[in-house]
Amino acid sequence: MKLAAFLRTHTARLGMAAGLLSLGCLAAGCGTPYRSVEVVTLTAATPTEVLAVATFFGDVTVKADPTAEGIRAEARKVGRGSTPREAERALAAIHVFLEEDERSPGTLRAVAEHPEYRPGRSYSVEWTITAPPEVFLHVESDFGDLKALGFANGVEMHTRFGDVLARAAGSIQVNTDFGDVHVTVLEGAAGDVVCSSDFGDISVSVPPSRTGHWQASTGFGDVRTSLEGMTTSSLRHHRSSVEGAIGDDSAPRLRATTDFGDIHLTRS
Repeated sequence: MKLAAFLRTHTARLGMAAGLLSLGCLAAGCGTPYRSVEVVTLTAATPTEVLAVATFFGDVTVKADPTAEGIRAEARKVGRGSTPREAERALAAIHVFLEEDERSPGTLRAVAEHPEYRPGRSYSVEWTITAPPEVFLHVESDFGDLKALGFANGVEMHTRFGDVLARAAGSIQVNTDFGDVHVTVLEGAAGDVVCSSDFGDISVSVPPSRTGHWQASTGFGDVRTSLEGMTTSSLRHHRSSVEGAIGDDSAPRLRATTDFGDIHLTRS
């Protein structure tokens, strides 16, 4: 009965998922067996406060490097086509940039641009980027897995279709419409942690020093906690919802929600 009610409530989202899968198949090159590949390396020595990465189709991995004095971005461009010539033309239509955002001082943009899908061609760009750990990171992709590793001042990440993995300190906001979320909160600057998925599991690991209000809920699935040894108050625990406080309730909050999937809260 619970599953039937859930399906009635989320029929529109399930239909959207099917549509996204079809679009993702087209973007990934279904029906375009030939491909042409080029790897481009871009660098920026200018100090920046924010790194913003945007791509339509492709995975994004951003790693913090304490020795880095600037940003180094490797973009793997892939053009696919129904013929070798169409694949080359698709590749030539992909453009990648690493540039300052004139509308937002202190922000560096890593952007992939290409035409919308057309019959016989498809496009993708995979980013692998290294940056100083103090950079605030903002990443968006329509189709692709996202990873942010080792950042100290917070991250924001969103993909419509793909998994999200973040290991960071500070404010952490990660979301995927269809995919799993894995967050490891590092020691360092504290900030709110907000994780969400429409369809997918969520796991959050926090350091022993983490305090504050925390909440986890799922529409269809289980919530599990492994926070033994921490002082917990104001606890409200159901199979699909957990809410409580660890230590100082006024400290930064942790919130994890998914419509369909399991949630696991643990400490590192």
